[in-house]
Amino acid sequence: MAFHCQYCNKSYATKEEYLSCIVRCTCPNPRICPECNLAFDTTQKLRYHYQIQHKQDFKCAECKMVFGQLHDMIKHIAYAHPADFACAQSMLVLRLSHLD
Repeated sequence: MAFHCQYCNKSYATKEEYLSCIVRCTCPNPRICPECNLAFDTTQKLRYHYQIQHKQDFKCAECKMVFGQLHDMIKHIAYAHPADFACAQSMLVLRLSHLD
């Protein structure tokens, strides 16, 4: 089943692509997902889509807490597990110096 945009006459295989096209055709300032290029009429809808479709979880190896962004996990480790953070920093320095 194909979905046809009534504004630009393009056809799409999925409902998500079709709805994205309607937003692009009718919304003066669509919010575009950086991962899949779908368009949304509000920032809230884009954030919800991103959280559901593209979010990666970063898990603290020490206490198993889960973070949506890498920098949040790094801050957590620095404050909650400072000894581990110092060790992780030295490993990063070693890995970077190995690249020279």
